[in-house]
Amino acid sequence: IAGTTAYTYFGTPGDVRFGQVATETRPAPGGSGTITGVFEYNDALGRLTKKAYGADITEYFYDSSSVSFGRGKLTGVEHREGGYIVQRKMGYDIFGNQTSLVTDIAHSTETLCADTQALPCHAVNTQTYDSFGRLQESTYADTKVSRIDYVFGRNAVTGIRHDGQVYASYSGYGETGQPG
Repeated sequence: IAGTTAYTYFGTPGDVRFGQVATETRPAPGGSGTITGVFEYNDALGRLTKKAYGADITEYFYDSSSVSFGRGKLTGVEHREGGYIVQRKMGYDIFGNQTSLVTDIAHSTETLCADTQALPCHAVNTQTYDSFGRLQESTYADTKVSRIDYVFGRNAVTGIRHDGQVYASYSGYGETGQPG
């Protein structure tokens, strides 16, 4: 989209929002006019809590007490546009790694799925990490699994598999863990 994007910022020193984007005005899709987004930071730490481009609204939620180890983390996002509602909830482990992402899709006036707890209206993705904090497995909503294998104690990848199929493997690492 051709055109100019302009921003305004919160300018009160001492305000947790100081320096954060207050509005964004950009060319509208289709090239006719402009659209303005309004940003809100209604959080004691000055984190983004809402952005709205007219009726296209996204809200951000932090520190949910219902999420294990969610303190200090983004724990939810809700996007509403044209009657559609997409909610995402994140989970974390004790080390701050994201371990789950639950996505729910609904509509304010239409029934999208007969079973709202099944795909495509409800999706659960999970991740596990090894003892070094490296991503080890991702399980997707369709229950397929991706796995990354590493050289013990190093970040060197030895293999990537998805749904049992090997997509990459490498065994030529030297004693220092560098490709040989």
